[in-house]
Amino acid sequence: MPSRVNGSTLRDLFAAWERLMPEFREMGQIKTNFDSEKFTAGKEGRFIACQFHMLMRQYRLYMQQTIEWMIEYEELKRKREFIKKEFAFRRGEGEYSTSAGAMKLELRGMEHLDLEDLRCQNQMQGREIDIWGRLQVMQHFEKLRIEIIRQNDGKVPTNEEFQAEQPEYYHWFLQSDIFKEILERNTGIRCGTTESALQSARKPILPGSSMQTPPFFAENGSPLPLELPELVEQANLLLSETEDNG
Repeated sequence: MPSRVNGSTLRDLFAAWERLMPEFREMGQIKTNFDSEKFTAGKEGRFIACQFHMLMRQYRLYMQQTIEWMIEYEELKRKREFIKKEFAFRRGEGEYSTSAGAMKLELRGMEHLDLEDLRCQNQMQGREIDIWGRLQVMQHFEKLRIEIIRQNDGKVPTNEEFQAEQPEYYHWFLQSDIFKEILERNTGIRCGTTESALQSARKPILPGSSMQTPPFFAENGSPLPLELPELVEQANLLLSETEDNG
């Protein structure tokens, strides 16, 4: 008799997994398109080469991890093929050959070969969802990559362009940090919350994108619905002093 835990057996759970697989795939994307557009490439403001740098860093990490998972998936698939051969051998259907003896030795010494087969199946199913979700993210990364190149006059941004943007980028970056810290001191709105609001409201990278939120800040820089012109004056004063001091 199969073991039951809280009324369910392994067979019940595997059947449920198969039934839910389409929904696991559908909702398996680990990073949303909004996140990719606003908090990956878009977090670097209007700086094309910086956007491309951040995007390609994430793209590379996702691709490398996905390749690793696909290798793992293939290893599990091949192991299950050998498990089938080991089952056949135990039924008296004859010996099988392998290019190396390690796998056969491992399987031959297993008392509960059926459970090892189920373990491999479970790992494969989980990895399939992981890979599916990563591929969905990379599809959007590719759209962003193509659009950033288009905005850069059809040329792939170079490391030289990235380095050349750094002085202006860091001036913008530090201005933003100063404003966020002054805002936190005067309103209690945390810097991280302000940063998320600013990134969410920035213009999307993809033309015609629906990845847009209403602005959180008025034209004078104060957070909506707060009216804090004195806050903006403080920020501008501090920024002008910073510029004067080099």
